Amino acid sequence: MITIKTDSRKVNPGDTFVALRGIRTDGHDYIEKAIQNGAKKIVCEVGNYTVSTLVVPDTRTYLNQILKETYNQEFEKIKIIGVTGTNGKTTVTHLLRTALNKLGYKSASLGTLGFYIDDKIVEELANTTPDLCDLYDLISKAIDAGCKYLVMELSSHSLVNGRVETLEFDHAIFTNVTQDHLDYHVTMENYVL
Repeated sequence: MITIKTDSRKVNPGDTFVALRGIRTDGHDYIEKAIQNGAKKIVCEVGNYTVSTLVVPDTRTYLNQILKETYNQEFEKIKIIGVTGTNGKTTVTHLLRTALNKLGYKSASLGTLGFYIDDKIVEELANTTPDLCDLYDLISKAIDAGCKYLVMELSSHSLVNGRVETLEFDHAIFTNVTQDHLDYHVTMENYVL
């Protein structure tokens, strides 16, 4: 389990809380809650708190770098397969995990149906592709469970918002692209890019 969190509700005693500025919320508004939950260190863009505080120019850049430096070497123990496209991500992810398990490769998957290890659901997920800290935590759980492969859905929203940019994928699968999600991407050109 990783000890870096961006959601104050998920902070455990001893964790580091990184305050991210989002579209609707600002993690700086939740720093005190993170401290109440046991955060030993705060990484923020402004402020000084009762626990160890690191002020950085951009907390998202800091988060990406520290996660990559701290955990990516450990992630070399597992092959990560990303599945993206408008339709079929869930089916392909489920079928791949099932096939890998049947071939004797202990595997996990994550996406719309939740986080699975072997054929058992470990937890439900709020998003098809979780935020970066949750994603790192799930990958760590898969490694701790002895998984050799992780097959994950990559939503177009997660790709645009950089939720997976620090991960190194061993394989990528593109299913298709249709006119769904143009409410978010506006044009097909934006969607495809």
